[in-house]
Amino acid sequence: VVERYLQRENFIREPFWKIAVEHQTENGEFCEFTWERNRLFEHQPCLMIYDMIMDEPLAKVMDIKSKNKSKWRPAALDTVEMEKLASRKLRMTGKKTMEIAEKLYMKGLISYPRTETNIFPSEINLNPLIQNQIGDQRWGAFAQRVLENGPHPRNGKNTDKAHPPIHPTRYPDGQLTEEENKLYELVVRHFLACVSKDAQGDETTIKIDIANEKFHASGLIIRERNYLDVYIYDKWSEKELPHYQLNQTFYPSKIEMVQGETTAPQLLTEADLISLMEKHGIGTDATHAEHISKIQERLYAKMNSERRFEPENLGLGLCEGYDKMGHALSKPYLRAELESQLKAICEGRADPAEVLRDQIDKYRQVFIVTAAQIQKLDDSMSKYFGAPGTNPPPPPPPRPPPSGPFGDRTNRNQPPPAHRPAQASRNNNNNTSTRPQQTNRPARPLQQEQTRPTTASNSGITKCNCDVDAKELVVKKDGPNKGRAFFRCGNNDNCNFFAWKDETTSNHGGGGGQRQGGNNQPPASRKRRSSDNDEEGKQRKCGLCKGTGHTRRNCPSLNSFL
Repeated sequence: VVERYLQRENFIREPFWKIAVEHQTENGEFCEFTWERNRLFEHQPCLMIYDMIMDEPLAKVMDIKSKNKSKWRPAALDTVEMEKLASRKLRMTGKKTMEIAEKLYMKGLISYPRTETNIFPSEINLNPLIQNQIGDQRWGAFAQRVLENGPHPRNGKNTDKAHPPIHPTRYPDGQLTEEENKLYELVVRHFLACVSKDAQGDETTIKIDIANEKFHASGLIIRERNYLDVYIYDKWSEKELPHYQLNQTFYPSKIEMVQGETTAPQLLTEADLISLMEKHGIGTDATHAEHISKIQERLYAKMNSERRFEPENLGLGLCEGYDKMGHALSKPYLRAELESQLKAICEGRADPAEVLRDQIDKYRQVFIVTAAQIQKLDDSMSKYFGAPGTNPPPPPPPRPPPSGPFGDRTNRNQPPPAHRPAQASRNNNNNTSTRPQQTNRPARPLQQEQTRPTTASNSGITKCNCDVDAKELVVKKDGPNKGRAFFRCGNNDNCNFFAWKDETTSNHGGGGGQRQGGNNQPPASRKRRSSDNDEEGKQRKCGLCKGTGHTRRNCPSLNSFL
């Protein structure tokens, strides 16, 4: 994906020139001739040839050839070909294709969809499989013709000696979803086309000479469509030529010199990527779709609106960094060698222990080289993500609360305010520790904003330390305070104000129930609210060991965690 993208980005367009000839006969028939030189990348030589032709524009027919032309029917369907066809013709991803194929297989409508075989075994009787499709209005008549002529499957060259090619096993008697119906139709049409006959036609080629420059025109007449009648995914267009005779001369209707530009290679489609993976021996028929899905999940590449793959910044940075290191870690060779050796193990041609030892040595050497030159990878990443600390990537989504000795603290990722000096906690051996300071302010709950102001009591509105109306919020986090209302600063948390609504309501005016944060009130002046789990008359318990006589901050068990 990255290699094709860079080829396209670095492509330099080049202008070219060519000569086009058109002729319209007296009967009004039209024929377009193509220059044998195709095109020239130099303007002056092409202009000189064009001037020579225009000086003597008389054309003479030098050769007329007609021959039979066949368009081959598709070979038996294997998994890789099904994924490519579904991608090109049905606009389905490989992963989606396999999911739907598995459902069709579980319903008994098609054979096992994960196979490398494209050869129908001689012991399989194809007639009943074709007979099942006669009742369908879309391809029933074609299936009947195949039965009358006898099935003649076109086989490929591969077999896994485990499963036959993908084919329909019965006609559906229930309702299929739209996607299931599309894929089932593809399998049926491919199967019927495979067991029918090639399309036949006559191809005619006419060659002419103008001022010693050669031009040609080709035409096609289809005599027998055969498999094309059912296989709507292939096109074979007719092009009828006017009637010419050998040595006939005529003056073309138009001769012109046309300028064009070379075009950059297209980005890879999923079908292209599957073909390249198969060519280089990466993955198997059962894992191609998973590999392609994985590079998108890991943000190495993405599929654009034209259903072509573009690399993400992460993929570009990795490949560029690996290439700078001097080894081909971003190329398919190392993985292809491993896949080849694994296949040799399955076929009994290689010793598993020897393969394992050899691969570990190779990957260890790659790791050593990579670790020694890791700065090159950092430099490449900085090119796409910025230098460390200047342009960091977006933060990951929040993780679920951890379960551990420190419980569920919803403000665990928030640093203490800058004006609060860090306090060193001491363990039972009086050794100081650099643990973060625990503040007296309650943990900041997960909350949902309310847009309306809230009246704290009958006498007025609760205000924060900024002297603006405080916002009322509700604790959404599971715990003893879930559903409890509280107030926060109404000025974008500028003063770190906090107060429980029920305490503010009962103590409004005296200030005893409000707990405020910020520079206007020191931490020591805050009072801890008794936990909802505490009962009157009972001594306070430690939040870590549940013992009495001490708090979480000076718990003797802290030493085991430091």
